[in-house]
Amino acid sequence: MAHSRQEMAEMMSFTGALLINIGTLDSQWLPRMIYAIEQANVHQKVVVLDNVDCRASTLRTETSRQIPSLAKHII
Repeated sequence: MAHSRQEMAEMMSFTGALLINIGTLDSQWLPRMIYAIEQANVHQKVVVLDNVDCRASTLRTETSRQIPSLAKHII
């Protein structure tokens, strides 16, 4: 539930997993999602992808394909 990079690293240190929901995807959110995935990798956390309407637009489709390639542990 963190939207700021300042919180993401700290929160990933104690959370159980990272949930990425692309339901409100835009060009500003995507870099933050990628950073959150990087932090999940650092802390060896599972990334759960909720790829809402992943074929509704090119951005959603491409993001749904990109995220699994970035995460070390994904569901």
